Amino acid sequence: MERPLTNSERKVLVGFKCNPSLRLALCERAEKLDVTLSSHVETIVSTQENKQNEILKLSKEVNALKERIAFYENPFLTELYKEYKGKTISFKNRAGETVNQTINSIKDVFTVIINSFKTKK
Repeated sequence: MERPLTNSERKVLVGFKCNPSLRLALCERAEKLDVTLSSHVETIVSTQENKQNEILKLSKEVNALKERIAFYENPFLTELYKEYKGKTISFKNRAGETVNQTINSIKDVFTVIINSFKTKK
């Protein structure tokens, strides 16, 4: 048995109850966009799933970035930063040049560490 609404091209009425302040905010936004309240609410509802998917995707990216930050700002680097903060470290970089690096951030500690290794190339 076919449901008549699934094959219909005509729009149907969907109603819901909300607080007067929400209705007022929706009306004001619709007016600013120069659309009807009905059209504005329809747009919000129809794009909601895409917005939820985007939020989920961005949440995963944020969590991945937090993990990366936690890896680089680990307790050992933090300890080294606190110990050498404001001091200048002299080291030879991969090109064999002497570099003086003042430690002003954890990034500076990381720079000294990664540049202290030499590759076989």
